Amino acid sequence: MTSSDQLVAPADIRGINALARSWSDPETTIHPVEIERIVIEDDAIDALVEEVRSAAGHGRTALVVDRTPMKRGSDDLKPLLLDSLGRVTRLTVRHLPAEPAGEFHADLPAVRRLGEELRDYDVVVAAGSGTIVDAVKYARHLAVASTGVALPFICFPTAASVTAYTSSLAALTVDGVKRTLPARPPDVTICDLRTLAAAPRIMTQAGFADVLARGVSHGDWFLARELGPDVTVGSAGTRARPGFEAAPESVALGEARGLDLEAVVRAARLRR
Repeated sequence: MTSSDQLVAPADIRGINALARSWSDPETTIHPVEIERIVIEDDAIDALVEEVRSAAGHGRTALVVDRTPMKRGSDDLKPLLLDSLGRVTRLTVRHLPAEPAGEFHADLPAVRRLGEELRDYDVVVAAGSGTIVDAVKYARHLAVASTGVALPFICFPTAASVTAYTSSLAALTVDGVKRTLPARPPDVTICDLRTLAAAPRIMTQAGFADVLARGVSHGDWFLARELGPDVTVGSAGTRARPGFEAAPESVALGEARGLDLEAVVRAARLRR
């Protein structure tokens, strides 16, 4: 097994960044994973409590959640989080939406209002799935941009449904259109396997599908880089190219058999 083929634990941020560098050529710019820590444990509630205690000190913590009841084994998750965190910090619970009968939409005006509120806190914790995490992610981004003061952000996923929990991007609705906006990833992501296992099965299936999509995304990244401009592609796109040339049937899960990426690039360039 070569150094570029070695397996890296998903919580080993340093190892992931080192492996990404080992895949690249000298001319490639590598954007490292910026999240500080990932904790993956069967029972990670204590880890969450310690992260909040360490980050908040004697300050205030905002716990942002939606209004959907959630289970953790036989326990109700949200009362458990409130009780556990309330013992170590001055805790305020911010529900999204604020109105009990409402439905939360992660649009830019709502996230801006949340960002204004977060200026008054020393730590923010998002406990939820992708919509809640992305809303808090961008709200934290706005709060820090307006105050210039760091605001630690801890993510507690409640379903293995999306990649938002470690991403620097936030998917929000802007003027009625879904947009992906740049922000910063959470500082710490705490994965409590008991919570994730209790999520609705369809959400876990969605997360698995998200992972499967990565296999065909390399072709999109390659085309974006060739037809450009694209600043997100690093060595992953270049490493994927020989695989697509050798086994084009892997593109689009076998529906695009015989696809010649070089021919697609040439044709697209002629049509510009």
